[in-house]
Amino acid sequence: ESDLIDAIYIPFPDTFQKDLILKALECNKHVIIDLPCGPCSLGDMNEIIDAAKRNGKLFMDGSKFAHHQRTTEFISRIACPDFGPVEQIEVEFSVMKDDARSGSSDELVWLSEHNNVLTSLGWYCARIAVAILEETRGEEDTEAGELMSATVKSISRDEAGNLNEIKADVTFANCCVLSFQCCLGVRSTRQSIKVFADEYSGELYDTFHPHDIFTSFQIHKKEFSNDPMIQGPIEIVDSIECRAGPLQDAYIWRKFGALARGIDDACLAHKLPLRNMNMVEWPEGPAAREANLMLDSALETQAIIDALLRCVEEKGE
Repeated sequence: ESDLIDAIYIPFPDTFQKDLILKALECNKHVIIDLPCGPCSLGDMNEIIDAAKRNGKLFMDGSKFAHHQRTTEFISRIACPDFGPVEQIEVEFSVMKDDARSGSSDELVWLSEHNNVLTSLGWYCARIAVAILEETRGEEDTEAGELMSATVKSISRDEAGNLNEIKADVTFANCCVLSFQCCLGVRSTRQSIKVFADEYSGELYDTFHPHDIFTSFQIHKKEFSNDPMIQGPIEIVDSIECRAGPLQDAYIWRKFGALARGIDDACLAHKLPLRNMNMVEWPEGPAAREANLMLDSALETQAIIDALLRCVEEKGE
């Protein structure tokens, strides 16, 4: 409750600390958590967001990759008009414990030791698909990324009964299909995304945790030759290099600081007290708009995870 504290960072090893987050927000502190919100529910997320806005404070989940420049550059290429409407997204994210421990990412270590692959790795796969659909939909196509159906194609469990592998399909309102596969501890570490349109496709490796200083993604285009001797389409590949550094942690902390300051400044500009605001929405401004978009993505992602969790329980759609 100290006025000397502006923000609180909450790491959690394997459970979602909703009570701690709510208490921090009610004490008028901005809150950032270490990892994505997969272990919570859509109801929990809405409760947290309501508390954040009521108290004029920011809540941010730990989707570090979403704020990295290589992710935003890749999505911006997908969003170019020439690329065309996205028809299918394929994501693979597998983490082997030995690979994670030999690396430098504490996040990968946590993910490798989590007891539910859907609420950990699956959250990342759904989150990047939501980000792509939000960036590529038109201004009037507000329901393009709305969840229409979710299907679990296969699952497997470890000896303790924990969900450690899943294959699933998600269909959105614009008929785009997300197909993803996640695995904990069974397959070697892999992380990739492929995005398909009619003539174009794009692929990015090391999607969530880049290993090198430089990384690249590829944009493919199918073209047909006028030469009658050439049958079928010709594939043209454009490889785009971008910096993987600095660390993803730096990007998310910069974004968190900027948005938290922006929301505080907006509250002060509207002459709102910094305690017991009982607001419904943050005061209008650039920080509030960006934070709302970010939270909308988290809510849409959580809706996908909740639907797939129900599928796992029911072993179907």
